[in-house]
Amino acid sequence: MHTSPSTAARATTPHPINKVARHLRGMGVVYIILSATAAWLYEMPSLLVGSLLGGFCLFAASRAALLGVSVRQLHSALDRIGRGRLDEATALLDSIAPNARHGSVGTGMEYQRSIIALRRDDLDGAIAHATRAMAVRLTLAGVHRQQMQRASARGLRAVAFAASGDSAKALADAQAVRVSPSAGTEALASAAVAEAVVHARSDDREKLASLLARDRKLLLEHTTPRDRALVRTLQRMLAARSTSVYREPAKRDDEAGEEPALATWIARLVPAAAAFVPVHDARNATTLPVGLDGVVTADAVDAVRAARLRGRKKGFGGARRIFLLWGLLVVMFLAIWQFLNPPEGAHGTRPNVKAVEHVEPVDSESNFGSRVALMLPGAALVVIALGYGFLVNRRTTHRALAASRLLAEADSTRAEAAFLALSKNRAPLTAASADLMLARIAEERTDWESARVHAERGIGRVARGTAVVAAAHDHLLPALVTERAFALAALGRHDEASAELATLQAENSTFSHLASAQLRVRLMQAVRRNELAKARELAKTRTPDLPLSARDELLADVLTVTSGELIAEGEIERIRAELRADASLRAWLSNVYPAGEPSLAMPRGAV
Repeated sequence: MHTSPSTAARATTPHPINKVARHLRGMGVVYIILSATAAWLYEMPSLLVGSLLGGFCLFAASRAALLGVSVRQLHSALDRIGRGRLDEATALLDSIAPNARHGSVGTGMEYQRSIIALRRDDLDGAIAHATRAMAVRLTLAGVHRQQMQRASARGLRAVAFAASGDSAKALADAQAVRVSPSAGTEALASAAVAEAVVHARSDDREKLASLLARDRKLLLEHTTPRDRALVRTLQRMLAARSTSVYREPAKRDDEAGEEPALATWIARLVPAAAAFVPVHDARNATTLPVGLDGVVTADAVDAVRAARLRGRKKGFGGARRIFLLWGLLVVMFLAIWQFLNPPEGAHGTRPNVKAVEHVEPVDSESNFGSRVALMLPGAALVVIALGYGFLVNRRTTHRALAASRLLAEADSTRAEAAFLALSKNRAPLTAASADLMLARIAEERTDWESARVHAERGIGRVARGTAVVAAAHDHLLPALVTERAFALAALGRHDEASAELATLQAENSTFSHLASAQLRVRLMQAVRRNELAKARELAKTRTPDLPLSARDELLADVLTVTSGELIAEGEIERIRAELRADASLRAWLSNVYPAGEPSLAMPRGAV
């Protein structure tokens, strides 16, 4: 029994945020019904407060549904950017609802527009969109993510300033990113690229050489292939002698497409580097294959489902959480009703003052004040709890970013220790994010079994609980699935790896790194099966903006330059130099493709 990839792709599952929205709508309806019942039996204030709470839940439900759609559009647009389909990406960004363009969605939308403008050589547009991304008002929900997005936008703006010749603003933005506690490796890499462009344009070779040596790992492992191509071009420019064959720019190929060719783009950023860009570059492709080859067996799908169950931790399950939430809902309403209705008003009857000889006057203001005083401690506890949660989340985010910086600085030992500590965090999203980084560290060391275990454990953490599943669905969960599929392919468990890719396509079709996930896993499968012709064809489909790691790109480069076809002069020597300079990269290639490095010594054609 088997399922074709196209069938799996059509069986797209609903987004988990829809379930969250349904729960919120249910809460809103129950609040309104209870308040109306209480108002009929007792007093009208119950209807007012209950209606407000119910209306808030209904509003939150509509916002959750809208947010889910907008986030999927953002991720789909980023995937199109990676594929080189800038027109499709722009159309997706334009389709985002106007009332959703705030907070992290608004920041992310302007940031992606800035990327598109920079890719199209529209420097003024890139600067304008990045500035707008940084100006979007911060919202309490997702404020830490929005601050990270702002840092990334500032890093991209620094690159645009550097390319336009405004070195002072470029260096100011780059320095602001470097000192920001909210800057991730993506933002730091952009800052380093901006500084490199400034030094190259001013022909300050000493500073450029120092920067390229100091931030080598950051520039070659945490940038996009497009930026890596720029960095390597600058390395060639530094190494070239006055009699170098690179002295005169060669004639470029036709630039048909949605953006300038890679060589033209690099020459626009650093005009002096135009003579050092290889004429024929495999990363100028504008299309990517989508989907899988062959079929996905039922046994492999069952194995993937079994792995999901193994990864889950036993604990307070989703059904019990919902039951508790509804219980708290009812208790909260009863508490509010008790606050608004004194005991002597049962069943809507009031004391008959005519039948009572003497009734002491009731000070209603004093009575209301005493009720408020009784509620103040509870309200204070709620505020303190929310504030504490905000601070803990902020501290955890900064710890994760600091660990990522250690990884970018090639201090993998300390980075691994930091992520191991974070993986013990009680918050499932934090722990799963740490598991993802641990899986990537294990993959870099070619410890495929550990990479599989970490990814599987992370999947289990976010595969239970409606809110957690919804929060992880768009990026964290598919990233973990990708790492597990990659490790399975490296281990030779190809059926399971294909099943994971089919699951990814069916359940996370809007994943922003879907194209790179498909290429990475399929490339590993082809190499492990010794299907080198197929692997080389896959390697040629890369686009300049496809988010690949330096290791994945190296594998594709080796396959390309050893294909027997004409390649750019100096490309083989460039790969050899990188392997000599990075022992871990060399060990990774030797494990994945043992014949790769020896094949570089074979004579090949050059242009």
